[in-house]
Amino acid sequence: MHQQVKIEEEFNLPFGFGFDYIIKEKADLINNKKFKNNKLMDNLVDKLGFLDYRDALAANKYILDAKRHGDYHQQARAKTLALAMSKMSKLRREQIDKAASDEIRKEGKGKQNDKNYKEEKKLKMVKEMDGVYAHVYDAVYDDVKSGTEKEMNELK
Repeated sequence: MHQQVKIEEEFNLPFGFGFDYIIKEKADLINNKKFKNNKLMDNLVDKLGFLDYRDALAANKYILDAKRHGDYHQQARAKTLALAMSKMSKLRREQIDKAASDEIRKEGKGKQNDKNYKEEKKLKMVKEMDGVYAHVYDAVYDDVKSGTEKEMNELK
């Protein structure tokens, strides 16, 4: 008789083979994030109070615009840092990485493990070190934004 193995859908891990604790931890982590997000949304709804459909549509537009801005920034930051780091020596890259880590540690905001925060610090340092990269960032941001908006307009 052949017994079928159950596979957890999200992580593609088999049940009953020592992965159950990983599946449970990941599920708990996702549930905690959902719970925190729901609490934040509840607080937002409480603060906003009643919105008619026009207010809700306007708020949604601004939320989507803010999200898109964050997406554009993240892509532009990654491309700018990749270009800057590729032009630097290994020693210089390590110095920037260490300086960013040291600055975050001195701030003491508990963001030592926040990769996005560290990348943000590195971008700031690179832009301050060489003003060309500030212009590169602006150009890449504009390219990413116009490309994404062009794609969105084509979908309409």
